[in-house]
Amino acid sequence: SRFVDLNLNRLLGKDRRDMIGYELWVVDELEKLVQDHDLLLDIHSMTSADDCFVFNDNPWDSQELELCKALGFDYVVWGWPDLYGWESWGSTCEYACSLWKIAITVECYSHNDLRAPQKAYDAIWNFLSYFGVIKNYKTFPHNEAGKYVLIKTMVRKEKIWSFAIPRKNGDSIKKGELIGCY
Repeated sequence: SRFVDLNLNRLLGKDRRDMIGYELWVVDELEKLVQDHDLLLDIHSMTSADDCFVFNDNPWDSQELELCKALGFDYVVWGWPDLYGWESWGSTCEYACSLWKIAITVECYSHNDLRAPQKAYDAIWNFLSYFGVIKNYKTFPHNEAGKYVLIKTMVRKEKIWSFAIPRKNGDSIKKGELIGCY
């Protein structure tokens, strides 16, 4: 698990001397793995039932953008590190990027969606195929006509609230539009 006592995906590359938690025994080993390899595919599932997507945290890197397109996802999202602020680094991919590694995060449907394991499997094989480790796993769709989403703003809930209308990740919101109510 990535979050029993501490969020494992916010611990990499951080000073952890004063921390106590179950995840600490894992993070040192994970950092060593990232340091010893050139490529990283970080596979996640989501709590929401939204469409799956791939993060491109380095949109200025043309190789990473091409890799994102090759993984077979309809959505490519970027802007996450800028939104959180670079000082909040600590994810596996952010740590790998700080070491000049190629690193991509994919979100493969909801935890409970039966399509998630197959989407993750396809992403792994498309990743290996892109780098020539294996022959073409399948003709993976390049996301030339897909959707590219730049995250500019994030709404953090301070207490229980509800959306004004049903929303999902990546929805556009116009200036002045009501998002939700407490």
